[in-house]
Amino acid sequence: MLEEFQEFIDFFIDKRLNDISLGLGKKDRNYKKLEIALLEVQNKLISKADEELQGLFVEYGDIINAQMAIIYREIYICAFKDALKSIGIIEEMKK
Repeated sequence: MLEEFQEFIDFFIDKRLNDISLGLGKKDRNYKKLEIALLEVQNKLISKADEELQGLFVEYGDIINAQMAIIYREIYICAFKDALKSIGIIEEMKK
């Protein structure tokens, strides 16, 4: 039962983070501007680099993205736990 709940929570967190990431580009103009600027710089770097350096740049980007995914997931988990604690505190205060 606990394992199934953990699987559900993991799925929920991953889905929610994905939804948030995809939604930022649509909702937040500053995020969209930064995303476009990042892609422009990335394209400039790749166009000026030789094939080996291009491969390293792509590998670097993949590692950074994986690292950021772990960070965002941990932040979300902490916020989720904090929300649950807050609910518990509020319920205790009602008594």
